[in-house]
Amino acid sequence: MRRALIALAIMLTLINPSAHALLESQASKYSWLLQNVGTVTDADLGQHLITLSEQGVLASLSPGDGRLLWRKVLSPGARLVSGPGVAVAIEPARVLAFAATNGALLWERPAVEADVAFTANGRLVLTAQDAVHVLAASNGVVVASSKVHVDGEEPSEARPSVHSAGADAATALLAIWAPIRRALVVLQLDSSSGALTQIASHALPAKVQVDLDPAAVAFLAGSRLLAVTADGSTLCHAETQGDAPLSCEAQRTADARPLSGFRLLKVRPCGAYPALPVQTPDGLALFAYQRGALGAIAFVPGGVGAACALDAAGQASAAVLVEGDPLSGPGAARVDFLNPADGGHEAAWLAARPGTLQALRAQLLLLKAQAGFGSAEEAAEVAAFQHATDDRLRPFRDADGFRKQILVLTEHGKLVSLHSSDGHVLWTLTLPRSGALTFRRVLMWREPHTLHGELEVVVLAEGASGGAACVVDAYSGRLAATLPLPGGMRSWAPLPAPVAEADASSFVYLGVPLDPAAPAPVLPDTPAAHAAAAAAAADTLGVLARDATGLRGLGLGKDGALEARWAAPLAGPGREVLAVARSASRPNAPGPFAKAFGGVDVRYRYLNPSLTLVATGASAGTGPGADGSVPPLTVHLLDGVTGRTLWSASHEGGRGPVRAVVADNWAAYHFWSAAAGRWQVGVVELYEAGERRVSVAQLALAGPPNSTLPARRPPALEAYAASYHTKLAAAALGVTRTAHGTTAPQLLLGTTGGQVYMLDRRLLDPRRPVVDKPTPGMLAEGLAPYASELPLAGGAFATRGARVARLADLLADPATLESSSLLLARGLDLYGARLAPSATFDQVPDDFPYALLVLIVLGMGSGAAALRRLSARRAVNRLWE
Repeated sequence: MRRALIALAIMLTLINPSAHALLESQASKYSWLLQNVGTVTDADLGQHLITLSEQGVLASLSPGDGRLLWRKVLSPGARLVSGPGVAVAIEPARVLAFAATNGALLWERPAVEADVAFTANGRLVLTAQDAVHVLAASNGVVVASSKVHVDGEEPSEARPSVHSAGADAATALLAIWAPIRRALVVLQLDSSSGALTQIASHALPAKVQVDLDPAAVAFLAGSRLLAVTADGSTLCHAETQGDAPLSCEAQRTADARPLSGFRLLKVRPCGAYPALPVQTPDGLALFAYQRGALGAIAFVPGGVGAACALDAAGQASAAVLVEGDPLSGPGAARVDFLNPADGGHEAAWLAARPGTLQALRAQLLLLKAQAGFGSAEEAAEVAAFQHATDDRLRPFRDADGFRKQILVLTEHGKLVSLHSSDGHVLWTLTLPRSGALTFRRVLMWREPHTLHGELEVVVLAEGASGGAACVVDAYSGRLAATLPLPGGMRSWAPLPAPVAEADASSFVYLGVPLDPAAPAPVLPDTPAAHAAAAAAAADTLGVLARDATGLRGLGLGKDGALEARWAAPLAGPGREVLAVARSASRPNAPGPFAKAFGGVDVRYRYLNPSLTLVATGASAGTGPGADGSVPPLTVHLLDGVTGRTLWSASHEGGRGPVRAVVADNWAAYHFWSAAAGRWQVGVVELYEAGERRVSVAQLALAGPPNSTLPARRPPALEAYAASYHTKLAAAALGVTRTAHGTTAPQLLLGTTGGQVYMLDRRLLDPRRPVVDKPTPGMLAEGLAPYASELPLAGGAFATRGARVARLADLLADPATLESSSLLLARGLDLYGARLAPSATFDQVPDDFPYALLVLIVLGMGSGAAALRRLSARRAVNRLWE
């Protein structure tokens, strides 16, 4: 019996699906969240590494491995001051103190143009406008206060900056830049009584034309002060006592380049000497003031921040560098993985998987953990086995279309490839950056016709005099080519269809120059691409240009320049374009092209790939007119090729911001209704008017009859529109997309709180009738009775308990299986998830009992064999009777 059980356990272990199903974690299995810190501009190294980024993220990192311990998202441009156990963030209108250990908010105080420093006895000195306050760092209670005044200066012009002297626990030094006198005034503060005493006044030499910034002043042990001009180009130093003028000198980098125009991050006292991090166009330079001279001690390329510690000799004893290039950059794309058969990659991956004995050990450890006897080390071993054997994390494409690459372009020109299953980094590529280039988008470049070809993307970088197109191999992260781009481009518009070649399809992009008379460049600059652009220019190009008056449709003329085909002056005095939404350039399958109203009346959807929504309303800062009225919010649906208005509606009291999405034959938009005092969601559907006779063969065999409808000869249309109230404030709108379009779509509503809500498209049907009891036709069609407010269900949040800081964009791509759609929510953070709008009707559940199925099959087989043997024995017995 024991041998049979051992044999059965080994057999079940050899069956990969059963072993994996027992070990896969069901919590957050198909979703992940990458929390970013941002471009670090300030850092303090203590027991924990406290960082603050230019995106306003205050975070605590583990110095050993860089793990994120806690994070607070504040206003961009905030400043950081750290003290014993306290991290103080200074925003434009308030000061906040957090516990350094766990990030708990200790206190908050309103303050305009404030500066903060810690005294040696642990108290906090805060200056705001013309006053100085001494606070208890733990609870923010004011201990003493004083008014700051400098003779000959207006209180509003003399901005104080406070710094700790460090020599006396009861005193602190304040530096005040007096712009009228062009002098730096030094005051001494008694932190017990709040009394202020002027001890020095240093005039700025006439040769220094740039004013000093009070925040760029440091007091040194040894009664000296150091000041740097706001652009970091000039260093001034003097004694804290007396009225001697500042001694100033121009500063240069290690390669003798002047620092003029560079941004000084902070003057940081580190031991006996201060460190000066200066942000340059090429990276961050860390300087140290050593006995009257400024010497470079480190230079780090790229967007990074630094925390330093200098010893008594002025040498850098520690430098912690925190890379902070946020993944919330200007572009993102989702592409396929490498074919597993290429180059033996699949065999290498399978060879690295744990063996049978390791799998059996993991099963036993899991049972031990479930019984409550497992240790932390054993739990870590089981988790490592799960990660190594999880098919979702294979770096190759799968038949279901779930495993894909997510390519994210950062602001500093780094292209990062993430795995769509859990968001781990596959490869990174730092693109060449010559001059002041701005990286804009990542686009498809070359798509192979077979599974063994190379998939390439292109990254567009623009500059004043010219740009570059960086072609990257999406499978390996290799830079394949760099092509020059002309300068002065407004945007790059893709052609409706790629150019088919022998082994791949190449995508073609048309440049939209700022100068209307300039020729429109074609990317790539090949004869085939130019021929494709000329062929598409006649009718289907549909390039839009947005200006102060509305939209203009552009087409490629015979001379190679873009010409205006139509104009829609939808905006005007006191009005502006609030939102523009278009169908995707490569739309997914539109799904059923007909719909049965009431289960009987068949209507055909108006499927126009150039459908464009334009929302216009009152400009920012526009007040009521002479009659007290405010321009309403107006929404138009246009044909992007001809500019023809297909539908329009006005909402009295409607205000921005407006978020919109267009999909198939419908569009949805979200806005604020000042009249109702609530958020509203508007929806419109377009159908072809009139009857059409279609045979059964056409319905069964033909594709959507109007998906390539010529825009010059549009049919008569019927529009159905409605609006609903919602409790959610939207930061972005999206829609789920599936492979064939037959799955019921869901409207994705990204909230300002960083969550994504899935709203059933049927609840937005504009034909929901106002009745108390549904009719048979409504029941046949699945129409719900009209309700003015959309329901809110907690289980409909795709993000569950996660929050995407500063959510700004929602991308949804189809998987190969019709039931699933892949979501990517972008903001300061990245969130990925697999969605099933109509449940997983074409998948086996993840908790399917494979082991039980094996036991049932074995049991049925054994039972059948036993019954056959018993039946044969009875037959023999009958013969002997």
